[in-house]
Amino acid sequence: MEDPMSLMAYREVYEELSAKLSVDYPVPDSVDIAVVGNNTLLETSFRLRPIDKEPLEGVHNPGKSAHISFTRIPELACLAQLGRPLKREDRLYIIPAVHIRNIGFSPIYAPSHRCPLHVRLVPHRLDHEGDIPQGDRINLVNLLQGYQIRRNAK
Repeated sequence: MEDPMSLMAYREVYEELSAKLSVDYPVPDSVDIAVVGNNTLLETSFRLRPIDKEPLEGVHNPGKSAHISFTRIPELACLAQLGRPLKREDRLYIIPAVHIRNIGFSPIYAPSHRCPLHVRLVPHRLDHEGDIPQGDRINLVNLLQGYQIRRNAK
């Protein structure tokens, strides 16, 4: 995130929300959550990988990484969330936290030194294999598809 404007936007959102956020607690319903994902979202896209089950800066519940939204520009969101430039197949999805919660996930504040606006989408339940149930993954895919941000959005 070398662009000074993107750094300012990130800092402004962080400063605005920091008093309302507590590590390992859900973010407020009014907060928008950004997910950078592939253009061909599948229910298998949200299976828990070993890294998704590792404790993360005080958050011990498994889940998928996301970010508190600070921009509608996919290139900037990708740099912030993934630490790399946007690829052709990447897409940005911005969803109100309340909608994520309504389909069985809690957006839990899980900041790191590199990503102070990081969240973990923690499923409300796991299947017998310790993974996110298939129906919940499908619900997440369907939700995200309705909130895709177009590349030319500012």
